[in-house]
Amino acid sequence: MHSIRDGCAGKLQKVKNTKHKQLLIKENLDLMNNEKTGNKENIVLIGMSGSGKTSVGQALSGMTGLAFVDTDSEIEKSSGIRIPEIFRTRGEAHFRDLEEQTIHEISKRTGCVISTGGGAVLREANIRELRKHGIIVFLKREVETILPDVNRPLADTVEKIERLYRERLPLYEKAADLVLSVKETVQETAEELLQRIREYGLSEENE
Repeated sequence: MHSIRDGCAGKLQKVKNTKHKQLLIKENLDLMNNEKTGNKENIVLIGMSGSGKTSVGQALSGMTGLAFVDTDSEIEKSSGIRIPEIFRTRGEAHFRDLEEQTIHEISKRTGCVISTGGGAVLREANIRELRKHGIIVFLKREVETILPDVNRPLADTVEKIERLYRERLPLYEKAADLVLSVKETVQETAEELLQRIREYGLSEENE
């Protein structure tokens, strides 16, 4: 796992115009830091598996200059085991422990777009850590549009998805600073999310 001393902004992909990238990062961090949001330098995406968190997160990374981090990918990197295999051989409780450890480390970084696993909200400790430096956004997708995936052990059938949605919806809504319904395209969703973050930061000043 990356050293916690390395901020996400230090892990950006190389681009031709580094100065422009640095200015873009600063501009977006400034927009996220104000009297209402406090010291928030991360955008954290929560929601059901299959709701588009990874795709939207990558789009946000490209638009803002912030680095993209996916907690599930980090778990696989650090453990050397694919998530379906972790569930199969070691069980969900072991995976949740790994997830909590990973979120604890990632939450110490700044300048990130963080995509979390669908069950990250099951442990309050995860939300506490993510909230320290992050604005938490619930990407809400209608349950009937979420497709089963054999690579997601808890969401590989329609029945499992519907049950998880009922169980987790209140947790997503409770944890979120912002709730955003997923739009027709990833780009539209990412653009509206950035606008909503700006409005969220300014709304208290305008009240």
